[in-house]
Amino acid sequence: MDPLPEIAAVAHMLVQSTLQSTQTQQPHTSSFLGEPAIPANSISPNLAIKKSSSMGNMSKLQQPSSPLHKAMSSGGFVRAASMLDMSAGDQVENFAIHESDFFQWCRERWSKTLLEDNITADDEARQNAKHVAQREMDSQHQNTATMFASEQKPKKFSSQIAMFDNTCLWTSMLLFDSKEPVLYVADNKEIVSTWDLRSGLRINQFPTPTGGRITTLLSVNAYNAGTILVGTDDGVVCVWNHAHCQDQQSIQTAWTAVPDLISMGSRGPGLVCDWQQDSGLLLASGSVNKVKMWDVDKQLCVQDIPTGTDYPVTCLASSSSAGARHLWAGCGDGVIRIFDCRKSGELRALPALDAHSGPVVCLNFPLNDPNLVISGSRPSGSNKASLACFWDSRNLKEPIRKFQTSSASSLTAMSAHNYASVLACGFQEQMIKIFDHSGKDLNRIKYHEGYVGQRIGPVSCLAFHPYFPYLAVGAEDSFIALFKRK
Repeated sequence: MDPLPEIAAVAHMLVQSTLQSTQTQQPHTSSFLGEPAIPANSISPNLAIKKSSSMGNMSKLQQPSSPLHKAMSSGGFVRAASMLDMSAGDQVENFAIHESDFFQWCRERWSKTLLEDNITADDEARQNAKHVAQREMDSQHQNTATMFASEQKPKKFSSQIAMFDNTCLWTSMLLFDSKEPVLYVADNKEIVSTWDLRSGLRINQFPTPTGGRITTLLSVNAYNAGTILVGTDDGVVCVWNHAHCQDQQSIQTAWTAVPDLISMGSRGPGLVCDWQQDSGLLLASGSVNKVKMWDVDKQLCVQDIPTGTDYPVTCLASSSSAGARHLWAGCGDGVIRIFDCRKSGELRALPALDAHSGPVVCLNFPLNDPNLVISGSRPSGSNKASLACFWDSRNLKEPIRKFQTSSASSLTAMSAHNYASVLACGFQEQMIKIFDHSGKDLNRIKYHEGYVGQRIGPVSCLAFHPYFPYLAVGAEDSFIALFKRK
């Protein structure tokens, strides 16, 4: 039971009894409003305005059995005793009104604007540092694009430069940091490891807070080192800061991106995400029949996009180039479903692309060609051939180019470089094939016996560096191989 009504009732009775006793002892006078007034000399014996502390007022509660004392003790509202001073019996000694600086604090605090005028020197320094980092990132993009564009033909990725033992059952996800020479590695469960590429040592390791299996690993705010997004198969998304520093990682934010995600076991797609840096939108899907669009700044799900199929979404990619904003969703039936998101609140489904027959494992928008889209799929059913397709986003009737990555091998992973015209395909047969965009087989990396041979297990994941010509290979064992261009 809330004790506040009892306290208010007792306080009202005490004030009324004080006023009545005062009025009976002193002659009434008339105020300028015509109402009876209390003479000033009648207030001093029984009603006083003073400064006192709560502890001083509490010491005057002589009757623990009084209604006010019981109400305050049962509800824990001891601070209410600072408003009323009670002595033995029914006599009221003092009615204390306290002075407080709370109103002055509120006036000073809320009179300041919360917009641009309230920016401090530290905020301005952080904003300037952010702009500098963005300029450096744009310069890095331009220099990398110029370097790869000057090449007459793509080069082979055949030089193995490092081998890491992640001490796990197998590797599920790989991600290069865009600012620091580190590689993020997700195992088959809930552990994320950070490897220093210069020293070849693991500098950090941390688990996901929910213990779910990691199925998404993305770079968020690429101009800030160590900011990554980790998604798990229970639908939870966590954004980590300082993931590249030893024992300094911290969760910036976390939420359930897809609450109704269906579990499909250890080999299911789990949670699949795509991040749009310029608009601050996170696209999340997986073993559901819809794609949820989250506005991270507003912390709000702004749209639910139905996929129109019961097959799970196996990969997501989006284009945010000038004049176009398309969402590509590759599904388990081999069909790529495209949505036009240029109008806020409205979605227009474009014709589905059904060039693939198996689950789509790769969707990539190369940064050196804003109109090019690369897709790849695994073999399915009687069709044992895995296929790579190149699409022109301006004309989606049929792919402008396609080729078979293998006629009999089991494709497990595919990745394309952002600037170099190369495509890497990993297979269950402990082999990696490097293709150019025309379909030419540049080189193959195979498992070789011996001390100096290349050690590669059944490939589970591939990742290119966003700028430099490096390729990381994860396998169904604890080893991670790193290759560079020859």
